[in-house]
Amino acid sequence: MEEIWGRGTRQRRALNMVWTAAGEYGFLPDFLAFHRDGSPDLYLNSVVGFAHRFYDQQLLHAYVCRLDESLLRELFSDILWLGIEHAVYDRELPQRPVMADLRREHARRFLLDQEDLPMQQLMMRSELIHTLKAGRCREVLTGRPGIRNPWDKALYEALKYPGRLTTEEIIGHTEDVLRRFFVFRFADLRHRRVWHISLGSRLNAWLRRILPAEQRRGAGMRRLQAALPAEHGGALPAETFRGWDGSAGAQRALAEVRQTFGNPLFSETKRLQIERELCVGAHRRAQLYFARGGKNEAGSHAANRAFFAANRTRYRLAIRQLRRRVQSSLSVCRQPVELRGKTGCFRPGLVWQALKQNDSRVFTLRRECSRASFDVMLLLDASESRVGQQALIASQAYAIASALCLCHIPVQVVSFCSTHGVTVFCQLKALEEESCEGIFDYSAQGWNRDGLALAGAERMLRQEGRSSLMLVLTDARPGDDLGLSADGLRPGRRYMGESAVQDAAAAARTLRRHGVKLVGLINSVLPEAVTGPAVREIYGKDSARIEEIGRLSRTVGTWIVRQIGQDAG
Repeated sequence: MEEIWGRGTRQRRALNMVWTAAGEYGFLPDFLAFHRDGSPDLYLNSVVGFAHRFYDQQLLHAYVCRLDESLLRELFSDILWLGIEHAVYDRELPQRPVMADLRREHARRFLLDQEDLPMQQLMMRSELIHTLKAGRCREVLTGRPGIRNPWDKALYEALKYPGRLTTEEIIGHTEDVLRRFFVFRFADLRHRRVWHISLGSRLNAWLRRILPAEQRRGAGMRRLQAALPAEHGGALPAETFRGWDGSAGAQRALAEVRQTFGNPLFSETKRLQIERELCVGAHRRAQLYFARGGKNEAGSHAANRAFFAANRTRYRLAIRQLRRRVQSSLSVCRQPVELRGKTGCFRPGLVWQALKQNDSRVFTLRRECSRASFDVMLLLDASESRVGQQALIASQAYAIASALCLCHIPVQVVSFCSTHGVTVFCQLKALEEESCEGIFDYSAQGWNRDGLALAGAERMLRQEGRSSLMLVLTDARPGDDLGLSADGLRPGRRYMGESAVQDAAAAARTLRRHGVKLVGLINSVLPEAVTGPAVREIYGKDSARIEEIGRLSRTVGTWIVRQIGQDAG
């Protein structure tokens, strides 16, 4: 358990694998590889490291950025890396015979991981890339790729890059493969014109809706499905367009989410009302679902609970420290409250309780008490990127919530993720609940559409005049497979990178205008130099890193004490 503290996570282990193979430490690779169970893939991470050692990274990065402007960006990037993998293996095997064993183990795990995949992952994966990867793994284990389709087989053979290739030759070879096997055509009544695979970003975004993509099979041309999976950068098929318009695809996605996450927190009428208000503009194809409780996975709850138990002493200390600091601030900033009693100021509105409930306390007295006049929401990023830190995040949230409850500060704990185009909120602890045990139901999966999540979380706050403090436990790396829809003259974009950060920052500004105090509590394996720009854009100066348990009570206590002082002032 100790290795999870600080940055000793699975992601950190994967980084160390890359750095060891590269013979260089401190750089951040574009890719990290993991098995289906979340454990780092030693072979593929070693390939990433060797590629960093052998090839010009500036040239490769520039070429990947160029591919990123194409219609099938994800597909082309995978093809590039399949070629690099073969070249690295061919080049390194004579010096490191152990690479053969690592490659066989990788192939065995890959084929094993493909068994009994959930429907969501089957729908999201690229069948072409899966065919190529599975073929390579079968050839490693049996000597035969087992690919029968002639076009697929020809592409598979073309990706066996020899180890002698330089960086420029790898790029040139990849260009030849893409020109040979992938062509984009624009047809009208008089002639056909061929477009290069790389287009300007704005032109590309518009053409992606109308331009048919084709593959070359042998000497002829065969048209692909007009709508490609979103992960390939193509347009989504009409039946998967999501939104509150009642389409069949939207209803199927919502039904699956209900089955996975359980009973709704809100009535369907209220859910639809919130969805109609928030899922507009660039989010118009998204949906919302509010669940009562977590995903109800016994395994996740047990693992989270076991991690907390193994580190009970340190967390109990953090709870006591945070409680003492908050109570000390509350005792100084005492708030006037009305207490019911049998003497004091008569309240006619309470007479019915005396008649119907035999409660004679129909008077009130104003006294100063050490009680906060604000609510706290802990908003937990529950995307797939948090799997390696799932137990740590659940334990941190439990410690924070427990300390606030002991100080009689109302606290609500909500996790969010995005799956099937639906942003899901799971209320792990309600404001009125005294027990924090439900927080251990926290489970990480799917994507994180932070902009929509911040807007939806605001609708879960109390709307009765009390101020609110929202603490977001996140790595500040928003991303979703459902892109941002075209909005007016602005073309659609992927919900990744800068576009996603800008969307989250806009939602954060809206929350602040509505009077919500928003604070980002950052927990990431990446250094501050990398996460800093996104954190500052979304949360401004209201953020802090909380990887270490020793900093948890001090950091969170600082923001709680500030909120107490602001409300008292």
